[in-house]
Amino acid sequence: MKVSKTAKRFLPVRDGVRCKCPYCGETFVWPPPEMRCSGCGKTVRPPTGYAPPGKETRRDTVERIRKDYDRKRDAIGTTPTFKPSRDPKTFFGILAAFAVVCGVVGVMSAKKTGAPRGKPDPLAETLKDMAFYATALEHYKLDIGHYPLANKDSGLKALVEDPGEPDWAGPYAPAIRRDWWRRQYFYDCTNGVPVFISSGPDKIFGTADDLVAPPESFTPHPGFVPNDPVRKSNRPPPTVSIRH
Repeated sequence: MKVSKTAKRFLPVRDGVRCKCPYCGETFVWPPPEMRCSGCGKTVRPPTGYAPPGKETRRDTVERIRKDYDRKRDAIGTTPTFKPSRDPKTFFGILAAFAVVCGVVGVMSAKKTGAPRGKPDPLAETLKDMAFYATALEHYKLDIGHYPLANKDSGLKALVEDPGEPDWAGPYAPAIRRDWWRRQYFYDCTNGVPVFISSGPDKIFGTADDLVAPPESFTPHPGFVPNDPVRKSNRPPPTVSIRH
């Protein structure tokens, strides 16, 4: 339904305006009987901006409230608007305060929910240490020709201190520590076969929870060079032990 520019300007359009049918061009007064064009009989839609009975009153009420608001706002003055500061110090200060608040909330939430604090797993850490010492024993064997002997080379101690072997180029380990249950490892070598065991969580050897280093863990590091002259030139002076 076409409406003149003048009618669009002075909305809303009310009952009684003359409309033109977009199908046949017939003119009639809105609203037509049964919402159909009197010329072609097709259903027509309300003209643009048409206000049904009662809507005109609502629009006038909204317009009156808006004008009253504008008048009161002008009377009390313009409300100052907040403009964020562009000073970098202010920005980073707000960012730091936000980070501190988030950290405090995170700590309080962790305490409340009882979340773990990243405590290491003794089983996983012991297995990791055993794999490291097994590799160090293999390095010792590649340099010396055999694994450390418990009755001659003091067992695992030969990885840290020179047992008197001429081809020793250690240390192969920084220190020999206990397992993560504070128990010493058991090491022995019989007929050239190393045995490396942790007593496990129950701290008793010979039980079902013992951790035994598998044969495949005695594997050298890919970058290890047997009898490397560079390692031998940097070897510490031999220690002298007095046996009683």
